[in-house]
Amino acid sequence: MDTDRQGAVMEPGFTITVNGVTREVAPGPERSLLEVLREELGITGPKLGCGEGACGACTVLLGRRAVTACTTPAGEAGGHQVTTVEGLAEDGLLHPVQQAWMETGALQCGYCTPGWLTGCAALLARVPHPDDARIAAELAGHLCRCCTYPRIRAAVHRAAELMEQPESLEPVPVPPAEAAVVTGAGPGPGTRSPRIPARSWPGCPRAWSAWPGRSRPRASGLPARGPGCTWGRTGW
Repeated sequence: MDTDRQGAVMEPGFTITVNGVTREVAPGPERSLLEVLREELGITGPKLGCGEGACGACTVLLGRRAVTACTTPAGEAGGHQVTTVEGLAEDGLLHPVQQAWMETGALQCGYCTPGWLTGCAALLARVPHPDDARIAAELAGHLCRCCTYPRIRAAVHRAAELMEQPESLEPVPVPPAEAAVVTGAGPGPGTRSPRIPARSWPGCPRAWSAWPGRSRPRASGLPARGPGCTWGRTGW
């Protein structure tokens, strides 16, 4: 690779196939795959979380392998197939993981959901029926600040069932804002699935207080910790 006058590494232009569409990436400073996807190609499903591959919010598929886009140099994806949450659905039908997340309500703010979906899709492509221990081990790199881990575990098992029941898959909805985080077609935080009734936040102060700049929400009647909340590296 060349360098610019300040000594920064410059990468040549290359092509990348994202969700079945070949795209040209312009020459420029060395960038992460996440930066190219979001800033240059306008693919906003993968989210910037920690920036160091520790939270899983930016997970995409590179071939069949789940990778954190924030730590993957964009050049490594050159000539390869990249699948983001926007590309999981096929033939107008939801991917089993997308439908399972909606059925089980395995999301709250939705920011981490795209990474969970792609990571789960990669897991089920390799292990059709993982048990709870395998799910926890394989998805240990994903964090959910809302502590929906019990629902996520249920969603993975439901997705495994749907993988063998293609006739049960539903059409991709015309995405209103509240469904966009699951289908990958629009904004993330604050959105809800149309199949999940509005509900109050069940409460997981530990998840909020563990992140800098977040204070415990002021609300009466919240339990000391939400159901199943075991905040930590995996949260299971």
